[in-house]
Amino acid sequence: MKDFSHITKFEEILDAHIETLEKLNKSLDEIENLTSKYESLVEYYYSDQRDSDLESDNKGEIPDSVKRGVLSEDDIYNMMIEHHQTSIRMLEVATKMLKA
Repeated sequence: MKDFSHITKFEEILDAHIETLEKLNKSLDEIENLTSKYESLVEYYYSDQRDSDLESDNKGEIPDSVKRGVLSEDDIYNMMIEHHQTSIRMLEVATKMLKA
């Protein structure tokens, strides 16, 4: 009797790849939809408005109930670095995928 176990192996690879591509496309859709919001966050990071908000925070004028991670230099900056590194990684992975 012939061994057809390779068919099962390749079927598993196919199924996993299809599922992963579906998840990736959903994530890419989410990122694409967030692009304009990301751009506005970066704009805020460098804005006079943020400087004014920082001053208000330092004076204790912002209530404790208001979440204000955006006033931390590290939170936005680290996210911008992660955004940049992830963008580069996506290009590298896409290049490998196209060459496969």
